[in-house]
Amino acid sequence: MTQSNNSFGTQQTSPGSADARMLTSMIQRVHDPVVARIFLSTLEQYPDLQLQFFGAYLKAQETVKRSQMRYAKARDFGIAAMRAKNSAVACCLLVMRSCMGLVRLLQKEHVKAKCRKAFREAHLSPGSNVICLPKPLKATGTDR
Repeated sequence: MTQSNNSFGTQQTSPGSADARMLTSMIQRVHDPVVARIFLSTLEQYPDLQLQFFGAYLKAQETVKRSQMRYAKARDFGIAAMRAKNSAVACCLLVMRSCMGLVRLLQKEHVKAKCRKAFREAHLSPGSNVICLPKPLKATGTDR
Protein backbone atom coordinates (compact mmCIF):
# COMPACT_ATOMS: atom_id res chain seq x y z
CA MET A 1 0.00 0.00 0.00
CA THR A 2 2.83 2.40 0.70
CA GLN A 3 4.26 1.55 -2.68
CA SER A 4 1.07 2.68 -4.45
CA ASN A 5 1.12 5.97 -2.52
CA ASN A 6 4.68 6.61 -3.60
CA SER A 7 3.80 5.85 -7.21
CA PHE A 8 1.25 8.67 -7.24
CA GLY A 9 3.74 11.11 -5.78
CA THR A 10 1.87 11.70 -2.53
CA GLN A 11 3.85 12.03 0.64
CA GLN A 12 2.83 11.17 4.15
CA THR A 13 3.21 14.33 6.23
CA SER A 14 2.47 14.91 9.83
CA PRO A 15 0.23 17.82 10.86
CA GLY A 16 3.17 19.44 12.61
CA SER A 17 5.32 19.55 9.47
CA ALA A 18 2.39 20.92 7.43
CA ASP A 19 1.94 23.66 10.02
CA ALA A 20 5.66 24.39 9.94
CA ARG A 21 5.61 24.68 6.14
CA MET A 22 2.56 26.96 6.27
CA LEU A 23 4.20 29.13 8.90
CA THR A 24 7.39 29.30 6.86
CA SER A 25 5.38 30.28 3.79
CA MET A 26 3.61 33.01 5.77
CA ILE A 27 6.91 34.35 7.09
CA GLN A 28 8.28 34.52 3.53
CA ARG A 29 5.22 36.52 2.44
CA VAL A 30 4.98 38.77 5.51
CA HIS A 31 5.61 41.85 3.31
CA ASP A 32 2.04 41.42 1.99
CA PRO A 33 -0.38 43.40 4.25
CA VAL A 34 -3.06 40.69 4.14
CA VAL A 35 -0.62 37.95 5.08
CA ALA A 36 0.90 40.19 7.77
CA ARG A 37 -2.52 40.74 9.36
CA ILE A 38 -3.25 37.02 9.35
CA PHE A 39 0.21 36.31 10.77
CA LEU A 40 -0.28 38.88 13.56
CA SER A 41 -3.69 37.51 14.49
CA THR A 42 -2.20 34.00 14.62
CA LEU A 43 0.67 35.14 16.83
CA GLU A 44 -1.76 36.94 19.14
CA GLN A 45 -3.58 33.64 19.63
CA TYR A 46 -0.30 31.82 20.38
CA PRO A 47 2.02 34.08 22.41
CA ASP A 48 4.74 31.41 22.59
CA LEU A 49 5.11 31.62 18.79
CA GLN A 50 5.33 35.39 19.07
CA LEU A 51 8.59 35.09 21.02
CA GLN A 52 9.86 32.33 18.75
CA PHE A 53 9.31 34.40 15.57
CA PHE A 54 9.90 37.84 17.02
CA GLY A 55 11.68 39.22 13.93
CA ALA A 56 8.85 38.15 11.63
CA TYR A 57 6.39 39.55 14.17
CA LEU A 58 8.09 42.96 14.02
CA LYS A 59 8.21 42.85 10.22
CA ALA A 60 4.48 42.05 10.11
CA GLN A 61 3.73 44.98 12.42
CA GLU A 62 5.82 47.26 10.21
CA THR A 63 4.03 46.00 7.10
CA VAL A 64 0.61 46.65 8.63
CA LYS A 65 1.61 50.16 9.80
CA ARG A 66 3.06 51.06 6.39
CA SER A 67 -0.09 49.73 4.74
CA GLN A 68 -2.21 51.92 7.00
CA MET A 69 -0.02 54.95 6.22
CA ARG A 70 -0.30 54.31 2.46
CA TYR A 71 -4.06 53.95 2.78
CA ALA A 72 -4.32 57.20 4.74
CA LYS A 73 -2.13 59.02 2.22
CA ALA A 74 -4.18 57.67 -0.70
CA ARG A 75 -7.39 58.68 1.08
CA ASP A 76 -6.07 62.22 1.64
CA PHE A 77 -5.01 62.40 -2.00
CA GLY A 78 -8.47 61.21 -3.08
CA ILE A 79 -10.14 63.86 -0.93
CA ALA A 80 -7.87 66.55 -2.36
CA ALA A 81 -8.60 65.35 -5.89
CA MET A 82 -12.33 65.41 -5.19
CA ARG A 83 -12.10 68.97 -3.87
CA ALA A 84 -10.08 70.05 -6.91
CA LYS A 85 -12.65 68.43 -9.20
CA ASN A 86 -15.50 70.17 -7.40
CA SER A 87 -13.67 73.51 -7.64
CA ALA A 88 -13.00 72.98 -11.33
CA VAL A 89 -16.66 72.12 -11.95
CA ALA A 90 -17.76 75.22 -10.02
CA CYS A 91 -15.39 77.40 -12.06
CA CYS A 92 -16.63 75.89 -15.31
CA LEU A 93 -20.23 76.51 -14.31
CA LEU A 94 -19.41 80.12 -13.40
CA VAL A 95 -17.69 80.69 -16.74
CA MET A 96 -20.55 79.01 -18.61
CA ARG A 97 -23.17 81.14 -16.84
CA SER A 98 -21.16 84.29 -17.51
CA CYS A 99 -20.83 83.41 -21.19
CA MET A 100 -24.54 82.66 -21.46
CA GLY A 101 -25.36 86.02 -19.84
CA LEU A 102 -23.01 87.76 -22.25
CA VAL A 103 -24.61 85.99 -25.23
CA ARG A 104 -28.08 87.04 -24.04
CA LEU A 105 -26.91 90.63 -23.64
CA LEU A 106 -25.34 90.63 -27.11
CA GLN A 107 -28.50 89.14 -28.60
CA LYS A 108 -30.63 91.88 -27.01
CA GLU A 109 -28.27 94.59 -28.25
CA HIS A 110 -28.27 93.05 -31.72
CA VAL A 111 -32.08 92.98 -31.81
CA LYS A 112 -32.22 96.61 -30.60
CA ALA A 113 -29.73 97.72 -33.22
CA LYS A 114 -31.64 95.84 -35.91
CA CYS A 115 -34.92 97.46 -34.84
CA ARG A 116 -33.36 100.94 -34.83
CA LYS A 117 -31.89 100.41 -38.26
CA ALA A 118 -35.18 99.12 -39.68
CA PHE A 119 -37.08 102.03 -38.12
CA ARG A 120 -34.69 104.60 -39.54
CA GLU A 121 -34.76 103.06 -42.96
CA ALA A 122 -38.57 102.90 -42.99
CA HIS A 123 -39.39 106.35 -41.57
CA LEU A 124 -36.59 108.63 -42.56
CA SER A 125 -35.87 110.05 -45.91
CA PRO A 126 -32.36 111.17 -46.73
CA GLY A 127 -31.66 114.69 -45.46
CA SER A 128 -34.65 115.06 -43.12
CA ASN A 129 -34.25 116.62 -39.68
CA VAL A 130 -35.93 114.02 -37.48
CA ILE A 131 -34.77 113.01 -34.03
CA CYS A 132 -35.12 109.30 -33.22
CA LEU A 133 -35.91 108.35 -29.67
CA PRO A 134 -34.24 105.23 -28.35
CA LYS A 135 -37.59 103.44 -27.83
CA PRO A 136 -39.98 104.79 -30.45
CA LEU A 137 -42.74 102.32 -29.69
CA LYS A 138 -43.00 103.29 -26.02
CA ALA A 139 -45.59 105.94 -25.10
CA THR A 140 -44.16 109.23 -23.79
CA GLY A 141 -47.24 110.32 -21.89
CA THR A 142 -48.37 113.07 -24.33
CA ASP A 143 -50.10 110.67 -26.74
CA ARG A 144 -53.61 110.28 -25.45
